[in-house]
Amino acid sequence: MATSSGGPVAGGAVYAAQDLTVEHSIFNVNRAETILTTAQGSAIFARTNSVLQNVLVHLNFASGAPGEGAGIYFYSGSLDLNPATIANNFGDGLFVRTAAVLNVRNSIFWNNTSDLTGLPTNALGQMPDIAYCLIGDGDNEGFQGCFATDPMFERGYYLAEGSPALDAGSDTAESLGLTNRTTRANGEFDSGTVDLGFHFANGVDPAVADLYVAGTGSDANSGADWANALRSISKALSLAQDGTVIHVGAGLYTTNVETFPLTLRQQGLTLLGNGTDQVFINATGANQRVFVIQNLDQIVLEGL
Repeated sequence: MATSSGGPVAGGAVYAAQDLTVEHSIFNVNRAETILTTAQGSAIFARTNSVLQNVLVHLNFASGAPGEGAGIYFYSGSLDLNPATIANNFGDGLFVRTAAVLNVRNSIFWNNTSDLTGLPTNALGQMPDIAYCLIGDGDNEGFQGCFATDPMFERGYYLAEGSPALDAGSDTAESLGLTNRTTRANGEFDSGTVDLGFHFANGVDPAVADLYVAGTGSDANSGADWANALRSISKALSLAQDGTVIHVGAGLYTTNVETFPLTLRQQGLTLLGNGTDQVFINATGANQRVFVIQNLDQIVLEGL
């Protein structure tokens, strides 16, 4: 976090004044905050030549008048961004001040306040330095392999079956050194034409990919299926990891079962109930909120 009571501030996580190379890295919940001037580059502020390969930049925040580059602020030199997922940032996903050479490929820009700002355009308003990217704002749609379709994220930032970002890149996974990494929750390694966006080292741990809770369950159970369902959402949350789906069966989940507040600490977590007429979570008497969710995104609460 970088803050200032009045002056400019830059680089909430990384401030690079020299050449920068970042590979296989995640930047989230970084902040650059100031009051009277401008906050720049909440996750990454780069002043010169930068290579960012396989980065996930999400849920970063830039304040100020105005904030610039909640995800990445690039000042000058050359930028090679390939591939990346830049999503759900409070400000620009990528802000470019000036650049000699830009190469942005095989990336997903989604649900930022503004996906792309400051990139050079041609006479038709197209950005020639961007190719084979999914851009939610519609920048470059139909030009150089770019499109604006929902990427169909699941369990955080994995790509669901049928995602338009699968096999949509300009290169092969092998040429980018990504054949031992995955965009899929099941952990299937990328091959052939590269998938767009961030590639994880692994999929979701199959041991806790899906956990089950029911009003007839027991916290002595494994939670691996309905026959071995847990009794409490609290127990399931203690076992869950990033990307877990907790299936919640019919029942009443109250203070004699749960420890409130139910605190979610896992990115991409889903609580999937059997229906609002069957699953009731009631914290009456606990003097606590039902849920606490902080510094997380891609959270799903459904059917509760």
